[in-house]
Amino acid sequence: MRKTLFLSLLSALFAQLLFGQTGQKNTLEEFKADKYSTAFAQQPEIIPMPVQFVKGNGYYTINNYNSISCNNEQLKTIAYYFQNELLSQKGITLQQKVKSASIVLVLKAGRKHADSCAYQISIKPDQIIVSGTHPNGIFYGVVSLLQLALTNKNNKLPVAEISDAPAYGWRGFMLDESRHFFGKQKVKFILNWMAFYKLNTFHWHLTDEPAWRLEIKKYPNLALIGGIGDYLNPNLPAQFYTQADIREIVAYAAERYIKVIPEIDMPGHATAANKAYPEYSGGGSMGHPEFTFNPGLEKTYSYLTDILKETNVLFPAGLIHLGGDEVSYGNEKWKSNPDILKLREREKLKDDAAVEHYFMKRMADSLYQLNARAIFWDEMAEADLPKEKTIMFWWRQEKPEQLRTALVKVIKRFYAHVCRYILILFRIAPINTVGNGTNCIAPLSRYTSSMHSLLPKIKKKNSLF
Repeated sequence: MRKTLFLSLLSALFAQLLFGQTGQKNTLEEFKADKYSTAFAQQPEIIPMPVQFVKGNGYYTINNYNSISCNNEQLKTIAYYFQNELLSQKGITLQQKVKSASIVLVLKAGRKHADSCAYQISIKPDQIIVSGTHPNGIFYGVVSLLQLALTNKNNKLPVAEISDAPAYGWRGFMLDESRHFFGKQKVKFILNWMAFYKLNTFHWHLTDEPAWRLEIKKYPNLALIGGIGDYLNPNLPAQFYTQADIREIVAYAAERYIKVIPEIDMPGHATAANKAYPEYSGGGSMGHPEFTFNPGLEKTYSYLTDILKETNVLFPAGLIHLGGDEVSYGNEKWKSNPDILKLREREKLKDDAAVEHYFMKRMADSLYQLNARAIFWDEMAEADLPKEKTIMFWWRQEKPEQLRTALVKVIKRFYAHVCRYILILFRIAPINTVGNGTNCIAPLSRYTSSMHSLLPKIKKKNSLF
């Protein structure tokens, strides 16, 4: 399916960004020879590049004689994070001190609407001060300091004044574990890299056709039976995350200022769930058997609401992705299912799309009743969902009309996220391509050209987060 390919490409791009990619320059000598490198030679080794970097004279040396302190108890976990990263990455045993430390974290008073992610770093030969008006910003300052420590020779950090704040409110990465289960340690590994690059949103795709990866206490067979197999091998023993695992990972992410957003796909991509509880199936197609939940049965809504209740407790971000995409791949039984035909007659629904919109409105309402917001793929742009409580992901870049529909139907805060989410993904791609630069999938301009006329409408201050 196209979304599977799209998401796989994004995962590959992220991996290439972190670990290098085939055909790219991997040595310092090769990089220096690159015609683009000159412009970056004078910039700090900080990703993303900070808003302001003023280099001074001299260096600060990080070593075992350094110490760290903070002026607020809220910052102790951040100091602990920095200590442990230095220990694991550099073997440096930085100690915490109450005062007179050489590295100081300072939480300061700020304006009422100050950016909570902004930070300042002052590096002098004898002291470093990382400051901000919110612990989140100080964490990102510490991450920038860590990047400098890991990339400069002999642990020498250049004397400098640095000021930074994120350009985008939503900086995300998606992991699909329905198709391939990675496990708790690999997820933590990914979260570590996300924190290192200041990404703040982990979109966790836990349910789909191949398998269901989330333990639900009220419906244990979702994991025990739905968790069997993966995209390549349908007979693998069940693999899933217990609720204890979820709590551990969510807490681990929170320590790194990352919110975790689960995706529970509906009404399509429900094959694994329907293996566990076939009584809620709305059928499928030859290529996608038992693909949908049954929107014609009242008990389907109660069943899925119970699942969302447990999910919403496990994930405190107050956001759950409900999918809503590609339902037409496996809803041909809807045309003959007696329960769905009765629903269409009762609610005066003209076609399958109207049935789908009816279903999604009801499930979204169940989520809103839990004081959470709903996220959907862009197929739901026409569904007239409540504007203040809904976020849409525009993923079909070959359909710019879907973006335009979203812009017309939803408020400013909403569509700002549509473009920001996509732009973040493009910014990590090689210059002018989506692909590895050798086997080019398509020119980047193909996907961005349709956005350029819309970007002036998007205002930075409309971020939901």
